[in-house]
Amino acid sequence: MASLVERLRVRSDRKPMYKLDESDDETDTMPGKSGTKKQEIEKIVRTDVKDDSCQACGGDSNLLYCETCNYAYHPKCLVPPLKAPLPSRWSCPECVSPLNDIDKILDCEMRPTIAEDQDASKLGSKQVFVKQYLVKWKGLSYLHCTWVPEKEFVKAYKAYPRLKTKVNNFHRQMSSVTNSEDEYIAIRPEWTTVDRILACRGDGEEKEYLVKWKELR
Repeated sequence: MASLVERLRVRSDRKPMYKLDESDDETDTMPGKSGTKKQEIEKIVRTDVKDDSCQACGGDSNLLYCETCNYAYHPKCLVPPLKAPLPSRWSCPECVSPLNDIDKILDCEMRPTIAEDQDASKLGSKQVFVKQYLVKWKGLSYLHCTWVPEKEFVKAYKAYPRLKTKVNNFHRQMSSVTNSEDEYIAIRPEWTTVDRILACRGDGEEKEYLVKWKELR
């Protein structure tokens, strides 16, 4: 009697049960052949757009254009700022809230910011103090923490309900720290100090280092 392995090696004469579906089109995967054309998504037209200029600062060079609307930004003007290599497909903060990439909220305080034109005319100044949160972003170190105005959180609550829970949890923790005698430090200096370098990649000025920060795993 043939062993089980030998029997499995024998090719069966049975035809495969799989049948090609109408959606299985060779032209979809074969290079050089045009398959089914993807439907082009019509961009959102925002009336307050700054034509060929950054929505944040008004500059007109090295712009990153939103894929889903007619806004454009400088990578450095975004929160958090985008660094090279830039994504080939990107949606602006008005279309996709960057606050979905929050790792944790570290602090909250009233901080100066540039006032909108209507506010500046009332106050006679271009600078106002608004409530802001110090945010650590997913995948970025404490060196890249940024202050985000509270109004940006309020705008994102509807799309990201869990964000409001994160903010409420932060305020609960802050109240417990305030009531204790322990000194609260949002970012310890050690967290931004290199403990050791683990690896390196790239050449010349494009080198990147994988580092381990002090007191952090």
